[in-house]
Amino acid sequence: MERRGASADGRFQLRARLGEGGMGVVYEAFDTELSTSVAIKTLRTLTGDALARFKHEFRVARAFAHPNIVRLGELFEQDGEWFFTMELVDGCDFLEHVRPGSTHRLAVTPGLAPDAPPAPAGQTAPGTLDEARLRDALIQLARGLGALHSAGIVHRDLKPSNVRLTRDGRLVLLDFGLVAAVDGGSRRADRVVGTAAYMAPEQAAGRGAVPASDWYAVGVMTYEALTGTLPLDGTSLEMLIAKQTGDRIARPRDVAPGVPVDLDRLCMDLLDPDPAARPGAADVLRRLGAPGPARSRAPAADAPGGARRRRGLI
Repeated sequence: MERRGASADGRFQLRARLGEGGMGVVYEAFDTELSTSVAIKTLRTLTGDALARFKHEFRVARAFAHPNIVRLGELFEQDGEWFFTMELVDGCDFLEHVRPGSTHRLAVTPGLAPDAPPAPAGQTAPGTLDEARLRDALIQLARGLGALHSAGIVHRDLKPSNVRLTRDGRLVLLDFGLVAAVDGGSRRADRVVGTAAYMAPEQAAGRGAVPASDWYAVGVMTYEALTGTLPLDGTSLEMLIAKQTGDRIARPRDVAPGVPVDLDRLCMDLLDPDPAARPGAADVLRRLGAPGPARSRAPAADAPGGARRRRGLI
């Protein structure tokens, strides 16, 4: 861990470095004020654009009170250093949960620009599919994603590492660093952002993301869960090109005989090149035999949280 000791006037005792992404580093910490373990996300580089995105991530995620969306706590700033707290999701990522024994090794990063150098594609160690776990995880994912889309938000970077399950099986959507409003710019042509393997064809072509783009990512995750491999392979650049040229994807049942017919069909429908043809939350839940999406609620006006200016991480 790069940082040791306490933070915010000694309130947070850092325990371990959990991971890092394009924008920041995440630590496990103990909140001495609330007497509980939390996760802390720090801003890696302080620029105007990075800070705006960091604050946007906090505001968007904190607006939700939904069991399948990560719960955020407070935003802090001191001496130009920013971080926020969120619930610590003690468990494993989506693939590790639905394919016990799997090891996700995809070596691509979010924020990929069209001219970014190729990165070697990783592979998912096969593991063993747990069909019951997959069905339950997809139901929870559909509910969380449905709540996000109902609020006019597109995640834009769904992948196994951003979808974690607690030890008791609760699925939690994480990392809102690339979220965008459906009517606030995600539809416009822009630099390519996201992770190549999970990016929808329209994103790969630079046409922007829509809610159906997130469902394509769910399709990729479902494909991995069913087969132990990605639907397309190659470097990040090769995958982006393949998605734009419409390279054929083999059906899960052709790759892994024994895949349930209904999950095979759902997966291929989610991977449809046409965004308008992909199922949404209500259809996914119906096909999995589950009730419709649960509504999220806004935090109470007097809920604890918001931005505080305190001493930064030590």
